[in-house]
Amino acid sequence: MPSMSYCAFENTAAELRQCQNMIAEAVDDGEPLDLNRYEQPYFDSMKRRCQELIAALEQYEEHFGDDELSDDRGRSGLGERARFEDEEDD
Repeated sequence: MPSMSYCAFENTAAELRQCQNMIAEAVDDGEPLDLNRYEQPYFDSMKRRCQELIAALEQYEEHFGDDELSDDRGRSGLGERARFEDEEDD
């Protein structure tokens, strides 16, 4: 089921982090992912989509800048949970 527009980025970021962790674990273990015939095409599709996403994000930053997103009240649109999750990546 697709994410609702008000939480699409939050939900997708969590799912991408899960996939990233699985890939990193496979690399650390020196073993390829054990993907079945059903999952392999989605793995390939995700690689392409991530490349497309990076290109779109670069265009977005060129057009709008890379300033932190703000809501209509001028405050940061990032919640404390999002800030904490980003810090875990460092």
